[in-house]
Amino acid sequence: MTAVTEAEIEEAMRRILSRAKLVAEGGGAAATAAILSGKIRFVEGTKVVAILSGGNVDSQRLAGVLAKG
Repeated sequence: MTAVTEAEIEEAMRRILSRAKLVAEGGGAAATAAILSGKIRFVEGTKVVAILSGGNVDSQRLAGVLAKG
């Protein structure tokens, strides 16, 4: 089990939105947050996949996350 912080999840949400043009809710962005924060280790050069799920994000909450970035 790997734990990520709220700040790491918010950063993942911002990066997913800005690079992939997808909206992911916090729980759906947690795997990406773990990878981006370096908490999940993998062998250099291997393909890594994170499952994104859920786009049920309150618009005010999403605006707040985006404003922090």
